[in-house]
Amino acid sequence: MLSRSLALSIALITLPFCLDPPVQGQGVLNEFLGDNVDDSMGNAMALGDVNADGIPDYIIGMRNAFNGISLTGGVRVYSGSDHSILHTFYGTRAGGAFGFAVDFAGDTDGDGFGDVIVGTPFHQGAGEILNGRAFLYSGQTGALLFEFGGTNFFDNAGFAVCGAGDLDMDGRADILIGSPGSDVGAPDTGRVTVYSGATGAVLYTIDGLSAGDLLGSSLAALGDLDADGFADFAVGVRGTDVNGNGSGSITVYSGQAPTEMYTVDGSVAGQAMGFSLAHAGDVNGDGHLDWIAGCPQDPRGGFQSGSVQVCSGINGSALHEILGQVAFERLGEGVASAGDLDGDGLGDFLIGAPGDATIDVDAGRLTAHAGVDGSALCSTFGVIASDRLGLGVGPAGDFNGDGIPDFLLGVPGDDRAGSNSGAFLLLAGCRAVGAPYCGPASLNSSGLAASIAGQGSQQASDNQLVLIAESLPFDQFGYFLVASLPGLIPLPGGSQGDLCLGGSLGRFNKTSQIRNSGPGGRFQLEVDLTGLPLNPIQPALTGETWHFQAWFRDQNPSNTSNFTEGLAITFL
Repeated sequence: MLSRSLALSIALITLPFCLDPPVQGQGVLNEFLGDNVDDSMGNAMALGDVNADGIPDYIIGMRNAFNGISLTGGVRVYSGSDHSILHTFYGTRAGGAFGFAVDFAGDTDGDGFGDVIVGTPFHQGAGEILNGRAFLYSGQTGALLFEFGGTNFFDNAGFAVCGAGDLDMDGRADILIGSPGSDVGAPDTGRVTVYSGATGAVLYTIDGLSAGDLLGSSLAALGDLDADGFADFAVGVRGTDVNGNGSGSITVYSGQAPTEMYTVDGSVAGQAMGFSLAHAGDVNGDGHLDWIAGCPQDPRGGFQSGSVQVCSGINGSALHEILGQVAFERLGEGVASAGDLDGDGLGDFLIGAPGDATIDVDAGRLTAHAGVDGSALCSTFGVIASDRLGLGVGPAGDFNGDGIPDFLLGVPGDDRAGSNSGAFLLLAGCRAVGAPYCGPASLNSSGLAASIAGQGSQQASDNQLVLIAESLPFDQFGYFLVASLPGLIPLPGGSQGDLCLGGSLGRFNKTSQIRNSGPGGRFQLEVDLTGLPLNPIQPALTGETWHFQAWFRDQNPSNTSNFTEGLAITFL
């Protein structure tokens, strides 16, 4: 288990007012803590310009927040420019989970400011039983514009909410509300209701076809896919059974009328495709938004290991599938677009796995993936058991001005303001740095070839480089090495691996730099580029290429050691 004090030593960026960074990975630009025990801040989040200053703002759910009387749930809106609080909203009913779902609604009232839509699916008014409700607020004043209530018991209206764009061409943004518990025709068929943002009137409804469909479990706006001038959208239907009980599906609709454009079905029983859903940006470069569906209950890598499907917005064709590898990982419970992280002109995407136990049980993980091939660009981990980092994820724009989009990341299990008070973080966007060589490494006792990766900035002057060694044997110590040249020395000193370095060689083996691979088989180090550990100490300068590798102890089957592959980084 990684202590918060150790996390502090390896965080890429820390701020003076931070208590302790709750992540292991890229830099924390800012962090915000829940107010009270059980607030669960960071369970949901969205991005949009609420105060009309041209900079996207952050809409953060706190599904169990205390309103001064009871645990109703709440939502806080922060300025994207200076992180001041613009609005705080609270629910009106204890246990309603106000803030379970949130979204940027667009300008619904025509005042030039973006508005906020909040779902509270367990809301129970007088004479109601879990009817659920959604609330639309003015971004300018914070005033309540409309309430949208579930019409029947157990509708769970507000389980998903979505700012859909202008569906009726009246110049105002419209709203989607998911009610997966709706029983129209049969129990739990589900319903999506499309409301006019201008008047609050129902424009049309879409109902599930069979009992247990749970249509409306998730929602995503996709822009105008069919070029008819109307915004289109996707709906998660996580309970359909086309490819086995509860395989789930995603249906994309034309916004002009409730016309189905296509449906993509989950591939195995229990996958629950459509549990979570978001647009993924333009992943394939065809000029249209694509979508990403999270399936955290997918059993293929182990019970609730999860999976993610990335599909073309135009026709639903598969672009990427990423499978969870470990039971209870719940890969895909949080999904979002990331912007263009790697600078290739294609949209990249974020995947949360709040059940990840690499660092500790349910500490969680966020991974950014390249749109071009689905490969992982970088990961950030929770550091304490039950942090559940990655339950809420989202884009944040480029707050620090380095040309790389930043991230919003929810840690609803964070305990620093009280048990499960939660937190959300603004993380510096990551970019994979360097080119691996001299691999694959020799297999170690885990049965894998250890790898090395760099993330952060390739600009030497930024001094923001993190080295990561992965696929290591558990609970073994090791450290990183650096050299001016590549090389190949087989089995140096009796090691089972190869030393891939030449020329001047240095070791990051001060006490503060020695690492342990822990229960997840990984370690990492923030590198001080102003003083690489050579003799004499040297800085990494613009135009220079430096070569890195990690060494680690192993039992394979007796005492030995091994190496990762090498990593060459040319600094700019």
